[in-house]
Amino acid sequence: MASCSGNGSRGHHQFTLNVWESYVSDGANNYSTVSWSLVLSPIQNGWDWNYSATVPVSWRVNIAGVEYTGNIMQYDGRSTITVGSNSLNIWHESDGSKSISFSFEVWDNVSANYLPGYASGSGSMPLTNIPRYASITRFDLSSGLENIRVDWSADVACDWISYKLNGGNWIDAGGTTFYINNLAPNTQYSVKIKVRRKDSGLWTESSTKYVTTKDIARITSAPNINFGDTARITKTNPSSTLNHVRVETLNPFQTVATRTQTSDDMAITFTDEEWDKMYKCLGNNNSLTIRYVVDTKGNNTYYDWVDRTLTLKGNQKTIKNKQNSSWKRAKLWIKVAGTWKRAVIWLKVNNTWRRGI
Repeated sequence: MASCSGNGSRGHHQFTLNVWESYVSDGANNYSTVSWSLVLSPIQNGWDWNYSATVPVSWRVNIAGVEYTGNIMQYDGRSTITVGSNSLNIWHESDGSKSISFSFEVWDNVSANYLPGYASGSGSMPLTNIPRYASITRFDLSSGLENIRVDWSADVACDWISYKLNGGNWIDAGGTTFYINNLAPNTQYSVKIKVRRKDSGLWTESSTKYVTTKDIARITSAPNINFGDTARITKTNPSSTLNHVRVETLNPFQTVATRTQTSDDMAITFTDEEWDKMYKCLGNNNSLTIRYVVDTKGNNTYYDWVDRTLTLKGNQKTIKNKQNSSWKRAKLWIKVAGTWKRAVIWLKVNNTWRRGI
C-alpha cells in the first residue's frame, strides 16, 4: 500500500489518500486492479460541520490519470471517516511493468474556521510486474543430409518448445537443441519455432527461417582406364557421410569392386580377382563400359554414377613375345563351337598365380 497525506490549511483536519493493488491478473490479461480510499481524521477534536442544503467542502482524487470527485456532507469533528473510495483496472506495459501516480485535493467554498480549508497530497507506486512473453535470443539452423539441427535460447525460463516445418502443424520438440529428421537431401525447408514462458504460460513465435539440407555425394571426375591402371576418382560429399564407391559392369550387370571411403580424392587399385571379373565381360571386344557409383549411405538409397570405358591395351599384365628385337604382346585365342574366344593363361610368379592375357 502507498499513501499520501495533507493537512487542511486551517489546521484542524487531516486527509490521507491510501492506494493499494487489490488484484493482479495472469500474464495473458496483463492488468492490475488498484483500489483507493480518501480518509478524513481530526487533528483537534470538535471541528465539526453539517449542511443540509449547500455543501461547501469538495474533494478530487486522481489515480493514474483517472479522476474522481465528491463532496463531504458532514463531519462530527472527532472520528475518522472514509469520504470516498473506488477501484479501477490499470493495464500494464507490454513487458508487464507499470508504475502509477496519484494525488488528491480538498477545498471549501467559504471561509469558516471550522471547515478544513485547502489540503492536497501526491505520490507514486510501482505495481507488481506481470510475467509476459519470452524473447527468443537465439534461433539457428544447420543441416545434415536428411535432418535439420535447431539451436535456440530465450531470455527467461521456458518449459515448452514447438516447431513448424514448411508452414505445417506445430510439432512438439524438446531441449534447446533438437533435430528435425526424415528429410530429403538438397531440399530447402522453412522452419518456425515457438516457446512458452514458464511463469506466464504465454507463447512467443519466431520469424521464419530457411535452410537447405546437404546434397548427396556426387562424382566430379572419373577416368577412362586401361586394363591394369589405377582409377583415380574425385567426388563431393557435403554431408561428410561415410559412403561407398562401387565399380560395376553393365553386361552382364555385376558389382566388380566396392570401397568404403570418406576422402574426396581416392584411388582404386583393382585386385587380380576384380580384373578377372571385368576381363570376362570383354567377349570378342577390346573394351567395355564400366560404371563408377558413389553410394552416399551405402544402402543404395542415394547414389550418383558415371559411365566410362575400360580398354584392353598394352599396360596390363600380359604375355609378351620378342619379335624382331621388340617385345610384342601376345593374345591367346581358342575356337569354341566354331567361335573364337579370348583365353586366359595363368602363370605362377613368385609363388603367386598371375593371370596372363
